[in-house]
Amino acid sequence: MDMNGAMIFVNVVKAGSFTKAALNLKMPTSTVSDKVGALEAELGTTLLVRTTRKLKLTEAGSRYFEKVEGALSLLANANEEVKSLQNNPSGVVRITGPSEFSPQSLAEIILEYRKKFPNVKLEAQMTNRIVDLIGEGFDLAIRGGELKDSSLKVKSIGKNRFIFIASESYLKSSPKINHPKDISNHSCIGFLGNTAEVEVPWNVEGEGRKFKCKPNFIVSTNSFSATVELVKAGAGVSLVPQTYVASELAKKTVVQILPQWGTRISAVHLVYPDQKFDSPKVRELLSIVERRLRKNLDIDQW
Repeated sequence: MDMNGAMIFVNVVKAGSFTKAALNLKMPTSTVSDKVGALEAELGTTLLVRTTRKLKLTEAGSRYFEKVEGALSLLANANEEVKSLQNNPSGVVRITGPSEFSPQSLAEIILEYRKKFPNVKLEAQMTNRIVDLIGEGFDLAIRGGELKDSSLKVKSIGKNRFIFIASESYLKSSPKINHPKDISNHSCIGFLGNTAEVEVPWNVEGEGRKFKCKPNFIVSTNSFSATVELVKAGAGVSLVPQTYVASELAKKTVVQILPQWGTRISAVHLVYPDQKFDSPKVRELLSIVERRLRKNLDIDQW
């Protein structure tokens, strides 16, 4: 069916003449007449009786006009509704990332996003489980390391690694740490991750070499928040993601030790279903996350 022909037909009926309709539609009168004629030929019936003075709808034309005008009105309303959603997004946006993602960075992202789109609800699920974005209905994921091939879109935004941290108070009352081998003489706070293992060696790189630390774990947790709080309280040394403690380092509530040493550098990516980028509320979230994280993922500052 020629929807353009149907639209022109409705305009001719409303205008009362082919000439006026042609002026409204900004096209030649002959084109308007030809389109209506083609529509009648397609339908196999006469819709308009043309006279020198006016147009008259046939019975078929009257019924067709009533139905098509309503359909075109619904279509126009649908178009306006979609445009409104593009300009004033609403609904829900869901983001996921690793459990060690910085809570402060997440809070900053959410607050900035809410100022931009107050009608959008943002849900964040931070977990070390690999989330099925499409199957579980997520719009965006923050992921590190190598990624498996998939149909998802990937945007690399920087690099990350684990670094050594401690508090000034702990360092003042403890032996000096000049090399990763000295770590074994200190109280260490471990991270359990997804395993129940506690005494996992810390494999680090620096000064062109690799070294396997054997930490003296006094406590291990599955929460980087708890780990950092223990470090701030002077409990000992820990190895944590650089991005997670960026704000703490800036505030000097913790300090980085052995800055030339850390775990192997790995890439950090934003991952999202291809079609999601068409949504302005997802595009804006991606933009905010990227801008907020890039400053903490600048490898040149390490």
